[in-house]
Amino acid sequence: MSDKVRVASLPNCDLCAQNGVQTPAWADGRTLMGQWANMCKIHFATYGVGLGTGRGQQLVLAEAKPVDILKVDTYEAWMRKVNRVLAGRVGLTADDLEDFDSWSCYDSGMTPEEGAEECLSNSDTYSMWGE
Repeated sequence: MSDKVRVASLPNCDLCAQNGVQTPAWADGRTLMGQWANMCKIHFATYGVGLGTGRGQQLVLAEAKPVDILKVDTYEAWMRKVNRVLAGRVGLTADDLEDFDSWSCYDSGMTPEEGAEECLSNSDTYSMWGE
């Protein structure tokens, strides 16, 4: 799992919201109390347990890009190829593994093979099996 995740919009800090304050969250993470919460930078520094697998991810606002309908069709074909690569390697598809940012992989020009590798490298389920 990556230490950062791109989001379309930043949620509010759950801890600030308990006091009626709306503050954009800086991270989604586990707290010292064990619960997970969207936290502003101050609350994350106070109550967060760090970034990474099982701890949390920094929320990064993604740039809004217009979606090209023709590219979506091409993206869907790309995902079918990614799933074929995954099925051949591990007998699973991207739907069987944790979510990965497949659109960004496609949009950045990754090949289906590189996209499959990215999917596996971000998968806690697959990493438990080892390779």
